[in-house]
Amino acid sequence: MSSLSDVPPLAPGAVLYTRKTEDRGALARFAEQLRARNWRVGGIVQEILYDKNGVKIGMDAIEVDTGRRVPIGRPTPGQIADGSCALDKSRLAESAGALHRAIDQRLDLIVVEKFGEQEQKNEGLAQEILTAMAGGIPTLVAVPATALEDWNHLSGGLSVLLACEEAALWHWWGPRRLYRDLVLGVADVPVRRVVVGPHWVLVESPAGTGLAPLRGKLTTDTADLAGVSLKTLAEELLNWGPETALGLAAVNAHYNHPGLAENAPELPPLPEPTDDLVTVVGNLPHLTQRLAEDKMLKGRIGEDALPDAAGGWLLPEAEGVIVSSSALADKTLPSIVEAARPAPAALVSVSLLGPATPLTERLYAYGIDRLAGLVITDPDGAAQAVADGAGAGARDLSAFGHTLTLAG
Repeated sequence: MSSLSDVPPLAPGAVLYTRKTEDRGALARFAEQLRARNWRVGGIVQEILYDKNGVKIGMDAIEVDTGRRVPIGRPTPGQIADGSCALDKSRLAESAGALHRAIDQRLDLIVVEKFGEQEQKNEGLAQEILTAMAGGIPTLVAVPATALEDWNHLSGGLSVLLACEEAALWHWWGPRRLYRDLVLGVADVPVRRVVVGPHWVLVESPAGTGLAPLRGKLTTDTADLAGVSLKTLAEELLNWGPETALGLAAVNAHYNHPGLAENAPELPPLPEPTDDLVTVVGNLPHLTQRLAEDKMLKGRIGEDALPDAAGGWLLPEAEGVIVSSSALADKTLPSIVEAARPAPAALVSVSLLGPATPLTERLYAYGIDRLAGLVITDPDGAAQAVADGAGAGARDLSAFGHTLTLAG
């Protein structure tokens, strides 16, 4: 069976910059942000070296996976004076080792902050770049705008052009990778217990207790899950079918811990009512008490309302989108976010609400601004309620914890 690890391949990205681009560090920061989230990222970024007077005195290639510096440029005083090229080709060839490792290991992302004169002539690191792209490995290459024609020739015109901005790079990375991102952050600790009811799955860990809605019948023997790794159980979120409930509950058992409330400001589950048009995705009947009919964009989408297909029509028109956490469970959340935010600069606000909402800042980068989820403070009571058949809505479980809201 295919899994969400098999996300649609990404077209290679050309990160364009000009002499007027003030911030050239977006690509390096993006790579480090992904590495901090435990994604496997390799390749090279560059750093220009200056003396105390601001004169360029060299350039280093920095291996993303090891941090090792390779001095690919150390100009002589004469070269500094006349501005001639001081590239050390042998050192450049040495830096290619970082790309060979990344390709051999099929890392999650390869970044190459190098498309200079050598690459434009199909030399330097050009063959490594082509090999990474041909292998279907997500690849980002920093490309000077003046070399765009040479880049298109090398890439066969199959890349997408991206602004040298972190928001543009996250938009390219896309919300279909948020499931893997959530799993990557889960601790490798033993599961304390798993409880399965008619409508909910509950997983308790040393940190907290998580819930997820159950759709269908589990095939896993949950009696044997106590003591297994929480991280291993969370990986069920990457599959399809009822077992994903185990994965989502495990994810929430990691993120939705009682300690969150200690530093979180008190926020309402929803932004204050405005005159914006709002689309509600999923079955959230209590919102009718908060949102006037003329502020709703034609109505709800999903359960007991408009069909899912209506989202393609309604979401781009909305200024605000409120999504039930069931969309995370049934794997429709990425397509909802993509429809609501078709461009990096889209100003629409996206909120994710419900007991199964993971309360983690990881989701902000994927286009979700506001999170309202349930933090269980009485795991014994919640476990008994789940086993006794707590209803599909949140009301039957809210007595065993409190709703916490985070905003990015």
